[in-house]
Amino acid sequence: MRILIVDDESGVRQMMADTVRRFDDSYEVEEAEEGEEALRMLDESFDLVITDIRMPGMDGVELASRIRERYPDIIIFMLTGYAEFEYARAAIRSNVSEYLLKPVSVQALREAIAKAADTVRGRKEAERISRLREMALLEKRVQDLLYELPLPYYDEWMFPEYDAVGVLSFVIEDAEEGGTIRFAVKNVLGDVLSGFGVPLVFVEGSHLTCVLFLKDGHASPEDIASRCADAVRATLRRTIRAGIGGVAKQLSEVSGLYWRSLKQLGIDRPAVPIAGDGTEQGTDGMLEPRGEMHHLIRQTIHILETEYDQDITLSGLAERLYLNPNYLSTLFKNETGTTFTQALLRIRMEKAKELLRTTKLKIYEVGSRVGYADSAHFSRVFKNHENMSPYEYREKYAQA
Repeated sequence: MRILIVDDESGVRQMMADTVRRFDDSYEVEEAEEGEEALRMLDESFDLVITDIRMPGMDGVELASRIRERYPDIIIFMLTGYAEFEYARAAIRSNVSEYLLKPVSVQALREAIAKAADTVRGRKEAERISRLREMALLEKRVQDLLYELPLPYYDEWMFPEYDAVGVLSFVIEDAEEGGTIRFAVKNVLGDVLSGFGVPLVFVEGSHLTCVLFLKDGHASPEDIASRCADAVRATLRRTIRAGIGGVAKQLSEVSGLYWRSLKQLGIDRPAVPIAGDGTEQGTDGMLEPRGEMHHLIRQTIHILETEYDQDITLSGLAERLYLNPNYLSTLFKNETGTTFTQALLRIRMEKAKELLRTTKLKIYEVGSRVGYADSAHFSRVFKNHENMSPYEYREKYAQA
């Protein structure tokens, strides 16, 4: 916490500064002997001002008022004597947080500063969380742009100032899919790209994609990609290969740059269903991953087909695939014509019907094997899906 002590009596000022420094090594304490000097020294990095109320020239009340106009978040303490109590009330009306009677006891000063420190910590933590939320939302909106999802007009404010937007994608040579090396590469790319503009780096299934908000006079995408490759080689001793999407002036062009960057890397653009419900089924009613289907959706379907008996959720699966859940949901619907929840239900019901037909497992055992710990819940879901209970289905279709 940065603290400025303002008092025209040098002995009082220095003694208080030394006392405050002993309270906590992290306190950074500076001194000013009058109001004008204090205003010249102040900036937004100060958290607390402790000022005497009576000083030649600009007094403490006027200083507090000027601070409040310029730096409304700075906390202000006022030092006053008993004879100045009524005058101090004017300071309180100027949004002074505390007034301390002189001579100030060490304990009173310690408690007041500790209270201010708690307020500053709480405020900074709230600001940090707010920035993280804004960044998470910005990342989601940029990912949506990559996949041609519409941008809500009311979210346009969150984008950094830019004159152009560049898109680069990278693959790591000889990297295992899902390996942690991708996140190390992401950090290096973020550091390098920060020198050219405001970057957002996404780790996707087979590659990393960088969206860079640029100002006029920026380097060429080829030069930027070369710098990125050199940095990864020097820092991590790994080789990355770049797909250069290029640079555009409008956010609406970002998706085209993205697909161009993937094409250079030999990564197919996801196909979007065009007719019917878009769902291809095998003879057993299960989802069939098509060759042109996005590799992330093929991977998702494989997981559903093999882990349907577990507690599997969209958010949990998105985390495993390093994706935004909303993006995975939208891509899944576009690629399969059905929702994630509907697909999982269909798979579980097909597996349950197979077990009912071909085994003598009890109903609750069948439910457990397809991901339903509650037998009654399984029976309700099955009946809603098949228009008959599991028992009725077995009676009708069980093999002799």
